Amino acid sequence: MITINTWRQNYIIAHDPNYLIDVDSLNKLFITIVDKIDGNDQEIERAKRKGEYLLIAGHANIKYELLAQIFQEFLKKFEIGYNWKDVISAEDITLFNELDIIPTEDPSIGATGGGTSEDTFEIEKGIKPVVDVLNLFDGVRTFGSCEGHLIKESFQSMAYVTWKACSIDGLNYSTFLLKNAINKVWEKNGLIDHEDFNFQQTTNRITLIFNTGYWEPARGRTASLPGENYYQFTFGYEYRLQKLVFDIIEDIAEHVINEKYERSK
Repeated sequence: MITINTWRQNYIIAHDPNYLIDVDSLNKLFITIVDKIDGNDQEIERAKRKGEYLLIAGHANIKYELLAQIFQEFLKKFEIGYNWKDVISAEDITLFNELDIIPTEDPSIGATGGGTSEDTFEIEKGIKPVVDVLNLFDGVRTFGSCEGHLIKESFQSMAYVTWKACSIDGLNYSTFLLKNAINKVWEKNGLIDHEDFNFQQTTNRITLIFNTGYWEPARGRTASLPGENYYQFTFGYEYRLQKLVFDIIEDIAEHVINEKYERSK
């Protein structure tokens, strides 16, 4: 019998004192089911052992419900009994901290992909519309965002959201509709010829970046863990334009929702 705790809906901590769980087999199962992009296996170790304990990480490209479902199916297959605790106790937290088991940051975010452990877990209002709409796509999960804050030295700011998907189809579909929405909003609001948002501007622009762990880390390249991939929506802007930028972001999200709905008919 093993005891299982969950941590922040992104990690599973299993106490397995008799070493009933074969870590290699569990990792191969995760790779087979969720860690594929364009048919290629991504060699990600979601399960790692630390003595009697096993830490299973969701990372950014798998929703917690799927993570738990796969682990439960694995335990059932190998006839391993377990007690799954719905709420982690203060005593367990103290113990896990003493054993240095609880992760301090999401290991999938890379150097700057999803922020640091000091970031707030609350999604900021300015970027929330895009975060919400991306999470409507099957298999897509956002894992880092910011609405942008004043950088006093330059009066610049940056809103962003990073996301991943369990399949290349979900990733491609979400970014396809997002690109369409950005173009429509720019055209509808006359931003192509706007003095602050035209295509000649080096600021006040949106970029969509594909980061992949298949790259070697380098200057300006925020590669994630080996084999992991994610997209990032970045809207760099002058802080004086923040209210207008938030309106643009909300408009983009609305266009994505509308087109997604029309295509689903």
